[in-house]
Amino acid sequence: MSTGNLLKIYFNVKILNFLDQIYIFQYYKNLKYCFLDIFFIFIYLFINPYKISKKFLFKKNKKNIYMYGETPIKTLKRIVEECDISSKDKLIDLGAGRLKTSFWLSNIVGCNILAIEQIPIFTKIAFFLKKIFMIKNVKIKNDDFLKIDYEEATIIYLYGTCLEDYEIKKISEKIKNNTKVISISYSLSHYFPKQYNLIKVFPVAFPWGETKCYFCVKVKKV
Repeated sequence: MSTGNLLKIYFNVKILNFLDQIYIFQYYKNLKYCFLDIFFIFIYLFINPYKISKKFLFKKNKKNIYMYGETPIKTLKRIVEECDISSKDKLIDLGAGRLKTSFWLSNIVGCNILAIEQIPIFTKIAFFLKKIFMIKNVKIKNDDFLKIDYEEATIIYLYGTCLEDYEIKKISEKIKNNTKVISISYSLSHYFPKQYNLIKVFPVAFPWGETKCYFCVKVKKV
């Protein structure tokens, strides 16, 4: 990827993150979430998540060291509505990043979250925020999500647009029957048509462009 394209993506991300932050202000009526988000913003004024991710992936010898990304809260709100996510759900966030989406889901939607992230700095900060704001419905694991058990989940959120086929297969093998899966840019029903029923498809917006969100349910374990 050329330097010019990287700069274009960088500025697009900055602008769209700013607009998403304006959107988030409407949820500041929830005072706990308000102070949590302000604290979150303050911490990351001094820490660049993209540089941290790039450095981590470089050390892991990953092919694509630029694959870090987050789901905008405005987009997440649409996903919640389309997929009918509620406080009754137990959601596993595979590759939770800084946990910005996990904290929003736990505080605004009220569902129980298992946030799995392999970058230590992100999980250390998230653990700190969880403790300070006494967030009980978020569990955090600093680990590779291919090594984690998914048994408790009613919904799995998979924003892994750069995953290899073997990784997608491993994830699918861990998912129990009747678990719903929300995936970005591709559907598990495409990879495993006998194991998943596609419930719906709808467009979603990300800083890098518009794509599709796929909502399916596992019906058979092979």
